[in-house]
Amino acid sequence: MALGRPGTEECEVLRFPVAPINTQDLDIVYRLSETTVENLLRALSSLDAVFRTDPRKIAPNASHLASRGHKLLETCFGPLDCLGTIEENTTYEDLVEHMEWIDLDGLVVQVITLEGSFWLKKG
Repeated sequence: MALGRPGTEECEVLRFPVAPINTQDLDIVYRLSETTVENLLRALSSLDAVFRTDPRKIAPNASHLASRGHKLLETCFGPLDCLGTIEENTTYEDLVEHMEWIDLDGLVVQVITLEGSFWLKKG
């Protein structure tokens, strides 16, 4: 799901996982651009995000978010996984053709399609 308006880099991100089990976290995949990293950092700050596996409760910084891979965070609303890439090399740009914009009661978000989830699983 992406927060913001279509065609902007306000925070082009989020993906809901397709899993045979209930998950307690939200996964987001974001563009590794400077603009998106800055916007995501502001959003995470407002959510009091910290790395959930680190007892020191370290907040993510721009350097963390500019890297590929998974950043496993805890926010005031629960667990949030920020993914610079899925697996090792699948980027936000790779996923665009497998996404669609939907309206969730006035909040316009970008989600990966069911077909896109299958494409990812085949990887």
